[in-house]
Amino acid sequence: YPSNTYDPFWDLSLEVGSGSVLGGLDAFTRAERLSGGRVYKCEKCKQKVQASKQLQIYQCPPILTIHLKRFAFSAQSRGGKLRHAVRFQSSLDLDRFTTHGESQQYELFGVIVHEGSSMRSGHYWSMVKTGPKGPWYRCDDSTVTQVSERQVLEVEAYVLCYRRVSEFHQAPRAAPSNGNGNGTCAKRSPRPNGVSRCSGHAPGPAGAAVFG
Repeated sequence: YPSNTYDPFWDLSLEVGSGSVLGGLDAFTRAERLSGGRVYKCEKCKQKVQASKQLQIYQCPPILTIHLKRFAFSAQSRGGKLRHAVRFQSSLDLDRFTTHGESQQYELFGVIVHEGSSMRSGHYWSMVKTGPKGPWYRCDDSTVTQVSERQVLEVEAYVLCYRRVSEFHQAPRAAPSNGNGNGTCAKRSPRPNGVSRCSGHAPGPAGAAVFG
């Protein structure tokens, strides 16, 4: 049986290994089968069973902030920079990453870039769009220069800022909330914050974002 949990979120943190934002969202919302040492004890039948866990977006926020995980932490690398090329678009539809499958159109309006080899040092600058049809500008300390959209889409982005297109704006969905945030996270997993079922695939929660 399904067990849903909803959590608020301020941003979505995506792995960079897939090479694209869409690939990162696919990995973020991909269902995961829990078995072996991670087998789940069903709260209903009290038996250890195989269960699936999946994170999905329940309530899409008006401003979507995507953080790309560009710093690695391991015995060999403590905050070293991951220089993977990550493709991103000027427009983004979250429909297939939500629990309700409705079109959620976003447009890119800001990009933050980190220059440097590790999280311990470096320099940050940004690119911002002045309006729906306005030009893009690169803001680097006190220097501001106009740039093309092509130049924006070629940078090594660290944080991407999207705003929901007005004609697709919808009233927030009613959902349980654990606190304040930019959106609402829905978890489906056998853990306290997730959705699970004894067998098969648990239906994903609908909302702003799903974590698990």
